[in-house]
Amino acid sequence: MSTRPAGLSSGFGYLLFGWMAAYGLLRLTGATTVAILLAAAVVHAVAAIVGGWIRLRRHGAIEITAPTTVDVGKPFPLVVCARRGDLPPIHCRVVDRGADVAAGWLQGSNTELEAVFVERGVITDLEVITTTAGPAGIVWWRRRTRVPIASTWIAPAPAGPATTIVLERTGRNDGDAIDQ
Repeated sequence: MSTRPAGLSSGFGYLLFGWMAAYGLLRLTGATTVAILLAAAVVHAVAAIVGGWIRLRRHGAIEITAPTTVDVGKPFPLVVCARRGDLPPIHCRVVDRGADVAAGWLQGSNTELEAVFVERGVITDLEVITTTAGPAGIVWWRRRTRVPIASTWIAPAPAGPATTIVLERTGRNDGDAIDQ
């Protein structure tokens, strides 16, 4: 399990430009009020950066409930349970062998996502990637977790027409038909 920064929000450049303009104004005028505003902005930025990390840590453990058998390429419900459902929503991606299986926002303790497996096999664990930006939304944080699940068998979807067996009643026994 690792929690790391995932990137900056799209408006961060404008915020940085505003800070640089305020710093230029401070250098030109030497105004104390601008210095106080810049100091408050730095304190706010540090709090905003740490806010997303704290939000991910508070969500705690994640559990996944999946059906025991699934067809490849067919959607099915995947229930993702966060230990603390009373917190603000976070974005969740469920990954199996490098391919996205499901994605959505975790809201509350139990969230049902529509999932689709792209490869067949037996799955005993899935990778869950949760992301959030915290209250200020300046820096996005990402957390990767391997979540064990009950064995899920992923089989190929049935294809073609169903096979029918026709039984014939004949009077002769030549081996080509079934005598009854």
